[in-house]
Amino acid sequence: MKDLGLKDLGATEISEGLSCISWLICGSEFMLLQDNLIVRDALKVPAHSNKSPLFIGTCDINRKETKAVIVAILDAETESAAPMLSAKMVWKIDEKKGKFVSLSTEGLRCPRSGISTVDGGL
Repeated sequence: MKDLGLKDLGATEISEGLSCISWLICGSEFMLLQDNLIVRDALKVPAHSNKSPLFIGTCDINRKETKAVIVAILDAETESAAPMLSAKMVWKIDEKKGKFVSLSTEGLRCPRSGISTVDGGL
């Protein structure tokens, strides 16, 4: 029987009762949206690193701040000194439905303050 290699990578509270919890399972990272004790959705998180860090927070779309919480893989390689980074992949968290919803990366810029990659992404 193979070991699952289960490891808790941390959690972020999205709103009252809704949390985003990251787990390492069999060498892959998964993000779960959990409403109290019920898992509402799961996302297999693409590989991320200091050059392509994982982000959770609010971003700007066409210079207007989003109200939704965003999960993104950012591009820190081509914009190493920029305070706001573009995204390679992005999802918003639909709090009412408890779902990850894929979004376009066009016009999206996210601050470095929401980077949650283990190595800091910097």
